[in-house]
Amino acid sequence: NCGNYCSGIIGYICEGWKVSECFNRGSIISEGANVAGIIGGVVEIKNEVGVKGTVENCYNNGEIKASSSYGGIIGRVCAKNVEIYNTYNCGEIVIGSSSVGIGNIVGWLNNGEVVAQNCYYNSEKNSIKAVNNQDVSGMSGKTEAEMKNKNFVLDLAGKFKVDSKVINNGYPILSWESN
Repeated sequence: NCGNYCSGIIGYICEGWKVSECFNRGSIISEGANVAGIIGGVVEIKNEVGVKGTVENCYNNGEIKASSSYGGIIGRVCAKNVEIYNTYNCGEIVIGSSSVGIGNIVGWLNNGEVVAQNCYYNSEKNSIKAVNNQDVSGMSGKTEAEMKNKNFVLDLAGKFKVDSKVINNGYPILSWESN
């Protein structure tokens, strides 16, 4: 259990960062906001042109529950130039009293900008879409069977492999993970 800005990897981050080849399989339960499997919140301070933040080759397979602004990969984005590539969420996003500010990839996009490619979520776990409960370019839902299919690793562009020993419940694992 945690408060605001918490996640399985990074709670809060500002400009000029890169998060790569990591995962969360633990439950993140909070009564606060800005909660996710990988990054709780992304905030822009200086608003410098060309400075970006990137999440790539990551996944979440943990349950996420909070009061607002929560998602499978990032809880809240308040920054320009955020890129998300080759990620997926197969963890449960628990729906509370409101589905505003909840997403299977990004919970709340608050005056921020996200460019995404090859981002997926398990569309059978709940009715929530990718960002702010809407699907956006580069992010889409797949069934559990599609995500566990050996061809899904090809959709994730190279850093993933088939979970042949079922260490991630049959969902793809990162190439460096023991199998």
